[in-house]
Amino acid sequence: MNSSSSIKIAIVDDQKLVRTGIAKLLSEFNEQFEIVFEAANGQEFLDLLEKHPVDIVLLDIEMHILNGVKTFRRITQDQIPVKVIMLSMHDDAEIAFKLLKEGVAAYLLKDCSTSEMVEALEKVYEQGKYLSPFAENAIFNGYDEQKKIESLKLQNALTERDLDVLMMICDGLKSEEIAPKISASKKTVDLTRTKLMRAFNVKTANALMRVCIIQGLYKPRTDDEIEGGFSAVEDARRERRMVRLRGEISCQFKSVISNKMKHQVVWKQIYFCYQLY
Repeated sequence: MNSSSSIKIAIVDDQKLVRTGIAKLLSEFNEQFEIVFEAANGQEFLDLLEKHPVDIVLLDIEMHILNGVKTFRRITQDQIPVKVIMLSMHDDAEIAFKLLKEGVAAYLLKDCSTSEMVEALEKVYEQGKYLSPFAENAIFNGYDEQKKIESLKLQNALTERDLDVLMMICDGLKSEEIAPKISASKKTVDLTRTKLMRAFNVKTANALMRVCIIQGLYKPRTDDEIEGGFSAVEDARRERRMVRLRGEISCQFKSVISNKMKHQVVWKQIYFCYQLY
């Protein structure tokens, strides 16, 4: 950082003690940090910002009047040239992932060390972004969970014919071999194949088969079973397998959604208890 420059900072939090503490720590830690003003809520910050521009705002996520998220979105919507470092008492990866995706410069927990806050301010000022270990984990987990939920949504929406094609792809059949078995054109099978690859987030038939085996959705068949076609017995067995397959997918989907909702409920309960104190 240029030794002659100063970093103009605003601190926005509805707790005066928090604002005062952060301002004191930063001023003592680095003389280049200039605390231009403090504000108790997002609206007060926006009003003061018109006359007192800053480089970075340390913005509390939870405030009674125009909270941090709404304030950040106003900044984005109005294209105000200020970098936002979001402060939160919640180590909620889902919220952090969402805000980082929307463009906040950094997401810090309020119990972070002074040195981490200083590092965040310096990197945001110089590079425009700062990713703490928590934020990196939030991005990874958020991306992974989002893709898993999207994948399971797509799997849950598969039709019976899609599942027929899935089983035959896993059996190693090519599109031109599958087409006559389901009375469809090769192009239709190719489109279904693409749909299945997307639903299971894979790029090859071998990868698709491995994922289905790992998830317990497919049990490899012998060459004789595959070459023998679908007899009445095989039809019945295949139908039972399809029911089990759809049930497995549906259970996985419901489990992921349920876990996500439980996670959100727990944090709401924690925050409610925090409000009481």
